[in-house]
Order: sequence, then structure tokens, then C-alpha cells
Amino acid sequence: MERIYEDANDQHIVGTFIYVKTGKAYSDTDCKVGVTAEMLKDLYYKGVVIVDNKKEYKPVAMNEASGTVTLTYVTADTTPTTAKLATVQSVAAEE
Repeated sequence: MERIYEDANDQHIVGTFIYVKTGKAYSDTDCKVGVTAEMLKDLYYKGVVIVDNKKEYKPVAMNEASGTVTLTYVTADTTPTTAKLATVQSVAAEE
């Protein structure tokens, strides 16, 4: 069994907001500071809220491939009985 541990930086934190711009994850509301793959994976395990166009979502899946982490989340569709999936990706360390 693999465990996920918190550290001193996680004390009293119940979640973190990330912001979406053109499918990429950012840590600030102005979408200037990108979220790296390592950080996005850690946030997924510890609790993240995705803010996309001023609406908040919880991720339902994570995929890691070729050094990029992609979170999938469910958005509302035009009818209450349907939903759409959207994704947000980590930003390369130099972006």
C-alpha cells in the first residue's frame, strides 16, 4: 500500500485553488504563474479546486504522461441531466 503524507506546509490547509487559462493550470488569478506537473499531482492528492471562467470544479481523474499531468473535471451542459468533461494541464517548469 502506498501512502500520501502531509508535511508541515500542509498544516490546516484543506484545499488549494488553481486557475485555468487555455487549458493550462496557474496558481494565481491573473494566470501568470504556471503550476508544474509535480505540483499539480501533489495538489490533486491533497485537494484542489479548479477555477475555470469563475466557476469552481473538483477533479475526477488524473493522468500523468510524458512529464505532463492532466486533471479531468466535469462541467455543466445545457441540460441538468448531461455533463461535459474538461481538462487542465500542468505548465512546463520554464513557462
